[in-house]
Amino acid sequence: MNAPSSSRRRRNSVLGWDEVREVEYGYLLRVLTDAVRGTGMGGDPTARARLLFGALCEGGMLLARSADPGAALATVAAEAEQLLAALARGPGVPPS
Repeated sequence: MNAPSSSRRRRNSVLGWDEVREVEYGYLLRVLTDAVRGTGMGGDPTARARLLFGALCEGGMLLARSADPGAALATVAAEAEQLLAALARGPGVPPS
């Protein structure tokens, strides 16, 4: 039996956008939803987790499209920290 050609291996090993999103969605969203539920905050933890998931995915897109991903990483990480800290504090609680 012959090994598959390199072009065939590439076609079979490369995931499209929909497949990547499904993998991320299946794993990361589950982790985020469990974490949000663990905070004991009211509201809809599934909706909150989906909003957070979308924000983090957009942060990844900012990095992917940046001319200087190293510099952008510091900015995206700092903003993600601010977002998570605000969620942890809860609504109406100012930063300390």
